[in-house]
Amino acid sequence: MPNERVTESIVRIHLETKGIEGQIVEEQTSDNLRVRNALLRASKSGDGAGKPEFIIRVPGEPDLIIVFECKANTVKHESKNLDKPKDYAVDGVLLYASELSREFDVIAIAVSGTSKKSLKVSSFRWLKRTTRPFVLQDEHGPITSLVPLDALISSLKFDPEVKHRSYLEVMAFSRILHNYMRDIAKLTEPEKPLVVSGVLLALRDEAFQASWHKLKVRTLGRELKEAIKREAEAAFSDQEKQRVMLQPYSFIDTHPELNRESDGDFPLRRLVHDIEEHVRPFISTYHDFDVLGQFYGEFLRYTGGDKKGLGIVLTPRHITELFAALASITPNDTVVDTCCGTGGFLIAALAAMDAQAGNDKPLKAKIREHRLVGVEQQPHMFALAVSNMILRGDGKANLYRESCFDPATVSLIVNGNPGKHVRPTVGMINPPFSQKGKGLHELDFVLNLLDALAPGGRAVVILPMSCAIEPNPRKEEILASHTLRNVSTTLRQKAA
Repeated sequence: MPNERVTESIVRIHLETKGIEGQIVEEQTSDNLRVRNALLRASKSGDGAGKPEFIIRVPGEPDLIIVFECKANTVKHESKNLDKPKDYAVDGVLLYASELSREFDVIAIAVSGTSKKSLKVSSFRWLKRTTRPFVLQDEHGPITSLVPLDALISSLKFDPEVKHRSYLEVMAFSRILHNYMRDIAKLTEPEKPLVVSGVLLALRDEAFQASWHKLKVRTLGRELKEAIKREAEAAFSDQEKQRVMLQPYSFIDTHPELNRESDGDFPLRRLVHDIEEHVRPFISTYHDFDVLGQFYGEFLRYTGGDKKGLGIVLTPRHITELFAALASITPNDTVVDTCCGTGGFLIAALAAMDAQAGNDKPLKAKIREHRLVGVEQQPHMFALAVSNMILRGDGKANLYRESCFDPATVSLIVNGNPGKHVRPTVGMINPPFSQKGKGLHELDFVLNLLDALAPGGRAVVILPMSCAIEPNPRKEEILASHTLRNVSTTLRQKAA
């Protein structure tokens, strides 16, 4: 007769060879009180605690549990109605998952068979405080074999429901963060996102990441700035570019309230702790979100800030993704945003190209090093754009802190910057609206972008309706040299 111990041995060896460094693998029961309590009502016989074959916890994921249930005979893999947990692997593991999901996100794996060739595997996700499981899938479809644990976790994180929930959680935290920055740290609107980006950059530095919690007032601010400086030096060989990037962060170690000690703690240390716990895991996992731009927009919304008054045009993520799709971006394109702000369009372009590059690491490296170009005039927004690109692995050296109308910058884009990037083939902009001054009309920005693109290039632009219905000599100039392919209009209805 098939021996279930053989099945367990196959899974045990898999966990040893394809597991995650620092993982905790337990059998039948757990030393973790939360896990034990969750399994108290999960007995397959209906009386007593549940005893899964394997219970796995992984470092850095305190709210995730991976659980395995094994059966020797593949006939006993799954019952018709999933109501026989004592006899079937799928039924049993889903019973455990239903109870564990009161406290955790659960990856539930049912395994049956006694040889690798005949092994039958079913994988599920059951999210915390939800009512039912779903099949766990990767880019190829349902996961029906034993795969490395990091691949299981990646599949869970990139599940659309999990991804959306994580986004909502980090945005909810942005309000808590904003209130603390406003009421306790006394930061201005431009300073708030700079603290977030500065902390995220500093936490990339191994020395700072290992020591920040031990540092005292003033020392923390100084060391944080030094860590940001090291990131800037890694990003730019040009010292002037380093100086331009670092200047907006100069307030961090001199701000009086940010570095004010009270009851053994001070705001800057509290902010580093909270950003490391709530923001860094999200931005490390999901590279297609402009979190810094989203935070900036949320900070302004909470205070009723006037985005136009600050000269800020923040583009929502659904628009940046739509533009990347409309432009039909490929990994062979070079993409430019001449009014890049925090870099939302560049992040969307990077995500689109990465998706097509798949597992081609050399191509992904080339995308980051040579395919993304941005221009931003405002120093604090430029710093945020650079931070965004550093956090996504390069691309930052192709950002210019200049006006997009600056002749030297125009020349670098049109003629290409040797060793950095070629002339762009795709442009995407959300230009500043209603700017005063000669040469600052929205159509001036459009013409500037179009003239910068290589012959046959494509541009996607957001414009106010006035650009279509009001006379302007720039329209004739644009159409004389460029082709209008499509126009899409959106009408906003004012509330009564």
